[in-house]
Amino acid sequence: MRIVSTIATRDYLKRMGPGFFAASAEASAARTRGELAKTTLTDDERRQNERDLAAATTLAREMAEVPHVLPDVAFEGSLSLWSGGRELRLLTATGDATGSAVLYLPAEKILATGDVLVSPEDGHGPPPWTTNSYAITPWLTSLRELAALDLKVIVPGQGPAMHDKAYLERTIDLYAAILDQVHAALERGL
Repeated sequence: MRIVSTIATRDYLKRMGPGFFAASAEASAARTRGELAKTTLTDDERRQNERDLAAATTLAREMAEVPHVLPDVAFEGSLSLWSGGRELRLLTATGDATGSAVLYLPAEKILATGDVLVSPEDGHGPPPWTTNSYAITPWLTSLRELAALDLKVIVPGQGPAMHDKAYLERTIDLYAAILDQVHAALERGL
């Protein structure tokens, strides 16, 4: 069995020691313990926090036991794999994280984007968000490259499958407008 990732993802995972993810899960459990100490919680909030704490504690324990295994195949740009006559094309992209991979099935014209493109449950709400301001320009570049593909179906990281490029194009327009406004403000000295 092969584990495939982008080069950027493999490099990221290599830097993260075996205890990194367990420590993150334990930090989440600690935050939830702090929430449970509050006396102002409703019964429903308390029950939800108890479920969250149990899940975070289990995850921390499991993550501490998982061996640190790195991908043994890494790619940049694109990688085509074949299953019989079906091409599975992996493409590097930037979304809410750099070094993401998306899956494109050229014959079927299906694109699975992961969190490079996400939509609300109804497919019409607000656009994706990021906590990384540095990622907007490369994210926009990735979205434009994906829009250039011949597509019938887009399966986003969240939300329903889309049968046209309308939401993808709206997201591109939004990010382009954000960058245009930031650049205009910078040129005005703001």
